[in-house]
Amino acid sequence: MGKLDLNCRECGEQFVLHSGDRKILDYFDAPNPTLCGVHSLQRRLAFRNECHLYRRLCELCGKEILAMYSSRSYVHVYCHDCWYSDQWDALSYAQDYDPSRSFIDQWYELARAVPHFNLWQVGTNTGCGYSNYIFSSKDCYLSSGVQSEGLVYCRNTDYSRDCTDCFNALKCELLYDCVNSANSYESAFLTRCEKCTNCYFCRDSQDCQQCFGCVSIHHKQYCWYDEQLSQEEYERRLESALKDRESFEIHRNKFEEFSKSLPVEYATIRTSEDATGDEILHSKSVRNSFFITDAENIGDSYRVAYGYKDVYRMSYGGIDGQIIYESLAMPHNSSCIGSFSLGDSSFLSYSCFSFNSQHLLGCVGIRKKSHCILNKQYTESQFDSLKKQIVSDMKERGEWGEFFPQKYSPFGYNDSVAYEFFEMRRDEALSRNWQWEDDQGGVTGKETIQSEHIAPCIAAVPESFTKELLRCSVCTLNYRIQKKELVHLKKLRIPIPLECHSCRFKKRMRRFFIPRLFERECMCDDRHSAHDGMKCTAIFQTTYRPSEKDSVYCAACYQECIH
Repeated sequence: MGKLDLNCRECGEQFVLHSGDRKILDYFDAPNPTLCGVHSLQRRLAFRNECHLYRRLCELCGKEILAMYSSRSYVHVYCHDCWYSDQWDALSYAQDYDPSRSFIDQWYELARAVPHFNLWQVGTNTGCGYSNYIFSSKDCYLSSGVQSEGLVYCRNTDYSRDCTDCFNALKCELLYDCVNSANSYESAFLTRCEKCTNCYFCRDSQDCQQCFGCVSIHHKQYCWYDEQLSQEEYERRLESALKDRESFEIHRNKFEEFSKSLPVEYATIRTSEDATGDEILHSKSVRNSFFITDAENIGDSYRVAYGYKDVYRMSYGGIDGQIIYESLAMPHNSSCIGSFSLGDSSFLSYSCFSFNSQHLLGCVGIRKKSHCILNKQYTESQFDSLKKQIVSDMKERGEWGEFFPQKYSPFGYNDSVAYEFFEMRRDEALSRNWQWEDDQGGVTGKETIQSEHIAPCIAAVPESFTKELLRCSVCTLNYRIQKKELVHLKKLRIPIPLECHSCRFKKRMRRFFIPRLFERECMCDDRHSAHDGMKCTAIFQTTYRPSEKDSVYCAACYQECIH
C-alpha cells in the first residue's frame, strides 16, 4: 500500500498516511487515524506537565512534597519513596470490565483512584528535588533532561552540565539561554549551533570560537557580525559589548535585526535518509517528525531518540524501543499503544505509570506484573480472551487506536506542554471540557530590590544578591536569582535578567518552532551552481510559516549562501 489521504475530524485538513505508518497500524490491528498529526500531538502533550510544580502532601506518609499535580487535579499523590515501596498494592484497586460502558471511561475511574508518584524522576537523581522529567542527573533546579548536572531552568537538556535557561541542548557545558544547540561550551544566546566555544548571539553556526553576533558561519574564529577581526580587535569590542546592561541590550537588538536579514535553511536534517520534519539526525525513513535521533521508520512524532524503530505518533521516547503507537514518555518499551509514562515494559495497551511489566490493558501504577486488565490479575488465557473482547468493543466505540481524550488529562491545559505549542484561551479550553489551572502559584509585591537599583554590570553584583526578591518586568511576579544561576551569569559576564524564568522561557520559544510543516518554495533568487535560473524552484516542507518574513532556502541554496 502507498500513501493514503485522510481528513482530520478536528480541523478538516488533509493529512497523509504512509506505508511505514500502515505497518504499525496493522501490527495493532488499528483503524486509520482520525486526527491529523498536529491535533494528535496536541492531545498527547496535554498529558505532560514539565515545569509547573505544586506543594502537596504525600497521601501515604503525610510529608510535604512538590508534585506536578495541583490540589485541584483528580490525582492522588504519593512521594517517590512511598510510591515505590511495598506499603501499597496497585492490584487492590482492581476493577471488573463492564462491556456496556466505554473502556476509556473505566480506565479514567481507575486513574482517579490509583496513586501517582509526585514527580517523574527515573534512575538515581541527587539534588533534583525541584525537577520533573529528570533522568539520572545531579543538582538540577526546575529542569528536565537526561544524565545532566548543574542545570537551572533548562528544558530537554541532555548529557550537559552547568547550563541555565537552555532549551533542547545536547552535550553542552556552561551555556546560557541557548536553543537547539549541541557540543558547545561557555557560550550564550546560541540558536541552532554546534561545536561553538566562547560565542555570543550566534545562529546556525558550527565549529566556531570567539564569535559574536554571527549567522551561518562555519570553522571561524574572532568574527563580529560575520566580519573577520584580529584577536585584539575582537577582544576590544567584546569588552565594550559586555561592559553593562545598556551595551548588552543594544547588541541583543542589533543581532535580532541582523539575523532577520539573512536566510535560514528550511530544516535541520543531517546524515539521514528519506526524512521530512526538522531536527533529524542519523535517522532513516522519518515522516513529519521533529527531534529524531538515531531512529528508523518514525511517523508524526516528537522527540524520539537513541535506538527507536517503527514508531507512529509518539512523543518523548528515548533509549531503545520499537513498535509504538499513540504514546507518550516511553523509555525502554516495545509493542505499546495508547499509553503514557511507562518504563521497561512491553505489550501494554492504554496503560500508564507502569514499569517492568508485560501484557497490560487499561492499567495504572502496575509494577513487575503481567496479564492484568484494569489492575485485575488474570491467567494468560483469561487475559487473551478478555482483551480480544475489549478491543472489539473499543473498535465499535471508536476508541481503539485513539489516545486518551484531553478532558481526562490530570493537568490544567495551561500547565501542559501542549499549551506551550498550541496556546488557547481559558474560555475556549473550558468550552471543550478540558481542565484549566486558575492558580499557578507565585507571589507579587514582595520584592526587596527595584530593578533600577540592580547593578548594570554583573561584576558589581554581590554573592548575597541571591537573597533578594526581584519583580518581573513582564508579569510582575516575584523571583530570585539562584546561586548556580549567578555563577553562570558572572562567568559569562551577562547582566542580571529583569524577567522571571517563565517569561524568559516564553521569549525563548520564539526562537523555536511549532512542530507543524508547511509546503513552501525556495526563496533564493541568486545565480549559483544550485540552480540555473534566477529563481530556485525547489519545493520543500518546513516549519517556517508562509506568513513569516524569514527568507527560507532549500538545502542546496543555503549551502551555497554560507560558503
